[in-house]
Amino acid sequence: MIKANKNCAPRGLPAKLFTTLSKVTDDYGVTTSDDISRTRNGQQRLYTVSHLEMDYRKLIEEIIATYRKHGWQLRRVLLRSETLADAEQQLQPVMLDGAALADSEVDGLWFSRPSHEQREAWELRLLSENPFALFETFEKDETEEEREEVRKEMEARLRDYASKK
Repeated sequence: MIKANKNCAPRGLPAKLFTTLSKVTDDYGVTTSDDISRTRNGQQRLYTVSHLEMDYRKLIEEIIATYRKHGWQLRRVLLRSETLADAEQQLQPVMLDGAALADSEVDGLWFSRPSHEQREAWELRLLSENPFALFETFEKDETEEEREEVRKEMEARLRDYASKK
C-alpha cells in the first residue's frame, strides 16, 4: 500500500525541496496531490501522488445498496488484514447486517439470492471502484462442503485477478 503525507517527498528527493500545491479527494476518499520539487539548478518537477486511504464505509455502503436493489443479501465481508486495520473503525455492525467479517487475502463482498429452479446464486464482488465480480449458482442438493470448496476457488480466482491489476 502506498501512503504519502502532505509534506513527504517522492523517493530520492529531499523533503525540504518538496511542496504540496493542491490536494483533491474523490468520492471514495482517495486523495491525489500535485506536488512540485525544485532541483538544485532551480528546475521544477511535477509529481502526482495517490493516497490510498479509501473511505471503505462509503464504498461498501454503495455496493451493498446496489446489490440489495436487485434482491441480493450480503453474506460475508472479506478483508485483507491491512484493509481491516484501515476500515475497522469505519465499519458498523448495522451496515453489515449480520454478515460474517473474515480475514482474507483479497478485499471482497459475498452476496447470495435465490435463483431459478430452486438454485442459489452467489456472487463475489471485488471491493474496488471498478466493478468486477465472479458468479456461481448452486444446486439445491449440493452440500455446504461442496459449496464452500467452490467459494474458496472463487476467492482464489478473485485474488489472482486483483494481484494482476
